[in-house]
Amino acid sequence: MEKLEQNNNQGISLKKGVSSYSDNTAGKISEDGEYLSQNVPNPIDGSTVISYQLPEGTTQASIAVYSTGGAVVKIIPLNVSGKNGYITLYASDLAKGVNFYRLMVNGAVLSSKKLMNP
Repeated sequence: MEKLEQNNNQGISLKKGVSSYSDNTAGKISEDGEYLSQNVPNPIDGSTVISYQLPEGTTQASIAVYSTGGAVVKIIPLNVSGKNGYITLYASDLAKGVNFYRLMVNGAVLSSKKLMNP
């Protein structure tokens, strides 16, 4: 069962078009107004939280989780009426080992991160 939680939160900034893991912990928001945080805790211990902020003009958004082989593990639609929030992912819903997640807004990938599921 997919569980989704929304709340205000802060995260880690990424620039538009970034498609690799980043250890940036500055917590700054990009010029376009989006960010995607590194999941906490990482590696996952039962569950993990990912914070995000959506840019102005967002009409459709999701966080997609992929296995290292590129298979879609999970797609979580985001509430675009609230521009910031967070989701909670559960280890039981994810592939074992390394997973990647992407913030997708209006059909484009804006940010990407790596998470560990032992």
